[in-house]
Amino acid sequence: MNKKKNKILLLAYTNHNFGDDMFIYTICKEFPRQTFVLKTLPSYSETLSSLPNLILRKRSVIERVYDKVVSKFACFNKINLNTVGVAAVVYVIGGLFDDDEIWANYVEKFGMKKLKNMLWENSFNSKKPFFLLGCNVTRVTGQEYIDQMNYLFDGLADICFRDKYSYNFFNTLDNTRYAPDIVFNYKCKTVNKDESVLISVWGPLTCVEKFPQWKWAENLWDEYENFLVGIVNQFLNAGKKVTLLALCENEGDKTACLRIREKVQTELDIVSYDGNLKKIIGLFEKARFVVGTRFHSVVMALNAGCAIYPIVYESKTEQLLIDINYTGPVSYIVKVRSYNVRNVIDSYYRNEVVVCDSIKMSAVNQFEKFREFFGD
Repeated sequence: MNKKKNKILLLAYTNHNFGDDMFIYTICKEFPRQTFVLKTLPSYSETLSSLPNLILRKRSVIERVYDKVVSKFACFNKINLNTVGVAAVVYVIGGLFDDDEIWANYVEKFGMKKLKNMLWENSFNSKKPFFLLGCNVTRVTGQEYIDQMNYLFDGLADICFRDKYSYNFFNTLDNTRYAPDIVFNYKCKTVNKDESVLISVWGPLTCVEKFPQWKWAENLWDEYENFLVGIVNQFLNAGKKVTLLALCENEGDKTACLRIREKVQTELDIVSYDGNLKKIIGLFEKARFVVGTRFHSVVMALNAGCAIYPIVYESKTEQLLIDINYTGPVSYIVKVRSYNVRNVIDSYYRNEVVVCDSIKMSAVNQFEKFREFFGD
């Protein structure tokens, strides 16, 4: 295709989540000659206003239903997104559907054909290539789920997984690839690090009634909270500046941060992502050490050259750590015995930074087929 400006329908999770907003920002920056059309909330006009090649359009009622379908599999069987005038559809999705009881129930209720229609088949046709980028699967337990995903993937132009674990389940398909997370394409500034500590707090444990996929973890908040309180107190006693980071306020992160500050009983800094991407990026660029629970807090810490202590809430973080050959200590929300404040403090003083140059170089391949299609 000639190097001309084309309109691309961009699909993404738009709930003011830092990681997902970074997907949108990064792909628009990587393809300045293309025009992306994103249908989202009016509030995003401020968040992404710096992108001249991004057109924001208000979602219609039917398109708001589409979002609901993707995230919660609501009971609708035909959703048509208007692809008139666009050259392709690209979905920067992150996590795909877990191999769990929720997924199994919807398969049983609707059948795979109807689910495929609900999820994306009606948002493209054979003349409009559909690219599914930056995705992963979690908690795969059996062949039946793999077969179901194979059915969903059939017909898509390109699927690029962000971890080898996910890719290896589907590497026999002609339209699948692997490359590190999209956000590794963002080029962080090299600045002098200070002694500050960033702690990314994961909030869904405070409101599991809104997130049925985390129902299994509803009794794990107290131990997680106590662990983070212990970390904060140790750093404050050592005279370090600590900032609690809420990367998705709508998913409970700020509420969780406030609970932790209340227990610490000090005027602890809390920074909640409000659409200002550069502000959050700047914190990572400056920080020496990141205690990261949110997946993209770990990605950005690695990208910005911070030493890290990961807390794994879902296997996507664990798979990332495997892919980068990380050998340091880790804690797991599901394994409260892995909570060891001393390990965190020791990691800070060791100040071991994972060199991710090869990961960053490989991350550009997330867009390989998309770039080929447009000749960029």
